[in-house]
Parts: sequence; C-alpha cells; structure tokens
Amino acid sequence: MVNKSTADYLGFTPEEAIGRKVSIFWNQPTEIVGVTEDFHYASMHQSIGNYCFNNSRDNQYIYLLVKVQSNNLPATINKLESTFKKIIPSTFEYTFLDQQLAQLYQTEERLTKVVLFFSGLAIFIACMGLYALAAFTAEQRIKELGIRKVMGASVFQLVVMLSKEFIGLVMIAFFIGIPLGYYLISNWMDGFAYKTNLDVAVFVVSGTLALIIAWITVSFESYKAARRNPVESLRV
Repeated sequence: MVNKSTADYLGFTPEEAIGRKVSIFWNQPTEIVGVTEDFHYASMHQSIGNYCFNNSRDNQYIYLLVKVQSNNLPATINKLESTFKKIIPSTFEYTFLDQQLAQLYQTEERLTKVVLFFSGLAIFIACMGLYALAAFTAEQRIKELGIRKVMGASVFQLVVMLSKEFIGLVMIAFFIGIPLGYYLISNWMDGFAYKTNLDVAVFVVSGTLALIIAWITVSFESYKAARRNPVESLRV
C-alpha cells in the first residue's frame, strides 16, 4: 500500500499503480495493492514524501496500530500485553500515537511558552513605564489643568489632552515594530514546509490591543489629575 506521492514518483496514476510490482527497501519486488491519499507522517517542517505500508516478511521493523477506547486504558493495555505474549514471547513495548505527534512539536510548544511569558512581562513593564510617565506629566502640568478647568474644560477634554501625547508615542512604536515583527514571523514560518500567508488583520488587531492597553493605563492617571479640585491645583 503506497501513498499518492509514491505513485507519482513511479510515474503512475493511482489506477495504473495497482497491480504493479516494485522493490521496497531493496527487497524482492512487491505488488502494489492500493494507493492512499497523501497524509502527514512527520512534522509540518517536512513536506509529504513517499510512503508505503509493507507487510513483507523481510521487513525488519514490524508495528501494529491498535485503536482503543480510553475510558479504561490500563485494563486495555494489560489485555493487549497478555495477548501479545501468548503469540510472541518477547518484551511488550507500546507508545501512544498522540504522544508521538506531540513530540514533533515540542520545540514550538517551548517557544510558545517563552514568547507568551516575555510578551506578558514586556507589556507589564511598558504599562508601568507609561503609568509613571503619565503621573509625572500630570504633576508637571497640574496648574495648567487647573486653569483649563476653571476656563470651562471638561474632565473628558483634559483626559484626551493628556492621553493623546502618549497614544502618539505608542503609534510611532507600533509602526516601527511592524517591519521587525513581519521579518521575525516570516523567518520563523520559513522553517515549515506548509505555511499560511501573513494577514494584515494580525497587525491591525495587535496594534489596536496595544493602543487600548496604553490608553487604559494612561487614562487612569489622567482622570485622577483632571478630577482634581482646580483651587488645589492652582495652590501647588
């Protein structure tokens, strides 16, 4: 039983491949009895290659795939082991297919955890820096805020006035970070045989979230300064 890539490699259509005899692993010619669709048997870092299921007696490695229910797995494994030892007096070794597939992407899983951790840490440090800078700016302009409030400026107008400067800085950082982020993500995706195209929506959503987080951080301190009694502000 071969996959479609093997049939293509041999120069046959799936219909023409059935019944043909080919040498597998330098064994005696073996008849092709069926052709399957291509499927992934390795990680996505590798493209789908030629594959065959060979039941030749000369094959050194013999595996048996068993589909079982997981509601009583220990008892099922014991039953398989006892049946195996009745037929083959040898050590019973087994593994789970989902665990083998998970091992193919251990590097990506570790990378995901590292990126999430340092991304969260970077966001926290950035928010702390923005909050401290907003508090310092509001304190430096406390008399200006008092005068503007006496002249009729609303709390919302004062919050917008204090926040727009920081939002502008976040926008500048965002546009600087887009090319760098695109470059890093593209290089990482080049390591896969199959990949998707980077959508502009990814950067739009990430930029929007950055603006929202920055605005919430800055607006909190700006709102406190704007709500302050103008008489107290002018006395400072």
